[in-house]
Amino acid sequence: MDKSILYCIKIGGHNVSSNNIRNVINGIKSNVYFSNYEIHISIEDTVNDEVNNYIKNLLKQNDNHIKYFFFKSLSWYKWLKLSFQNAKNFKYLITSHDDTYFRTKNFDKIFVDEISKITNVGCFSFIDDGYKRSFFNPQLRGAYHIDRVYENSRKLGIEYEYHNQKKNWHRKSVKIKKLLKKLNLTSLKYNDLNFKKDKIFNFINSFVFDFNKIDFPKKTIKAHSLWTNIMGFDTQNLKKFDITDLDVPHGIYADEDICLSTQKNDMINILIPHVSYYHDREIDISRSWKSIKNDQQKVSKLFYNQWKFYPNKLENMNLSEKLDLIKYLEKNFNKKLTWTKNFYSYNWQYID
Repeated sequence: MDKSILYCIKIGGHNVSSNNIRNVINGIKSNVYFSNYEIHISIEDTVNDEVNNYIKNLLKQNDNHIKYFFFKSLSWYKWLKLSFQNAKNFKYLITSHDDTYFRTKNFDKIFVDEISKITNVGCFSFIDDGYKRSFFNPQLRGAYHIDRVYENSRKLGIEYEYHNQKKNWHRKSVKIKKLLKKLNLTSLKYNDLNFKKDKIFNFINSFVFDFNKIDFPKKTIKAHSLWTNIMGFDTQNLKKFDITDLDVPHGIYADEDICLSTQKNDMINILIPHVSYYHDREIDISRSWKSIKNDQQKVSKLFYNQWKFYPNKLENMNLSEKLDLIKYLEKNFNKKLTWTKNFYSYNWQYID
């Protein structure tokens, strides 16, 4: 059990493809260092026929590392609780979207070496190589940093690792990509990880975006909130925090809920920059954006019932509203959730 790892992948929705599943499985199997692992794949009835046929062929392979679970429907919450339960005989748990692929050799040894040094791990994650697509792809969810609260850094595209870029560069990048796509001048397809071959876009976009100015942390850091794309857990700490049933099949606000809960219970969330993955998506939006949009109001209310504040973007608030929220959080959670207010987003909080 010392270095045993469980990988849990949720597969659902008509838009998932066999390429997604192939890439997510291969991303694990071709890059792992430790052999003591399992991959649990949870499949909903909502997948299309192409995926169903692909799963049937996978079942015939009798891979001892992979177990399959079938559901008519499965909420994100129920999937996480099932994953937590199944992980009780493993040292570490990694939960993953079905369109998220590990890209670093021996990534498991790297993160085990880092996490084993820290006893109060809430959850942890890694670098999303999506930034190589030249879009605004912050590695962390927004927090209460000085630049976000007072300077609208997230709205301007200059938050976290992008703080050295020009204001609003990200809006121009999206316009360039959409125009080239409309003119059929982009060669990069969905599920294509070879970012460098999109030469026309990369050349034009270089006038608004400078790769050399990306500023990643040099080693493991403490973070406010991670994304659900890939979330890792030290299983001995799973019993120390609770998650909210947001009653939807996707992970909207689940990442914020998890990361607030860990911090509320005196744990820290961690970003490990020496491991990378790729979260596949269209230009600048998630594959499930329509469902997310439709469920946003419902999930916001459920989130409010748990935390007594709405998960509204700070970018949609005026300064007075932002400060009132921070004041409320400080008063009700003993400043555990607002420690970022004393730092700029790019003041990386290294863990010694």
